[in-house]
Amino acid sequence: PVKFEITAALARLGDAEAKKVVISMALSKYAEDQYSAMMVCADLPEDAAAPLLLGLRDLPPNVPANELAVARELTTRRQLVAARALGLRNSIQGLKVAEYNCQNADPELRALAAMALAEMIHGTGVRVVAPLLNDADPRVQRAAAEAVVNIESRSATGA
Repeated sequence: PVKFEITAALARLGDAEAKKVVISMALSKYAEDQYSAMMVCADLPEDAAAPLLLGLRDLPPNVPANELAVARELTTRRQLVAARALGLRNSIQGLKVAEYNCQNADPELRALAAMALAEMIHGTGVRVVAPLLNDADPRVQRAAAEAVVNIESRSATGA
């Protein structure tokens, strides 16, 4: 993780080689590498957005049946991280993914959906996140509360 943080910092400072490493990690076959790198891509110049758009892709059709549940969870997590990172870039391209996953059976994915929505919606859009404040899982409640604060504070400042 320390090497990645150094690489991420260098990429954010404009180092071309570090940026290539971050982008390649965002396209990695390893889920954890994808998640970390996609959040860094949110801070990079426009040409680094491609991995985020690819991150919104759905599950490939050829996943073996015995691996489908795990593949679905990892894909959904990747989609939500990509949606959040796109939101940080002022894009709403991941909005449908985030809205859909507010109803996901997995509380971690509902929390990620709230965090993604926090970066994409403004003003009255808070109504999309508000029901998650009453979620049975405290992690989802906290993520929803943070999302509401983020949305309202951006609305108050006009950002």
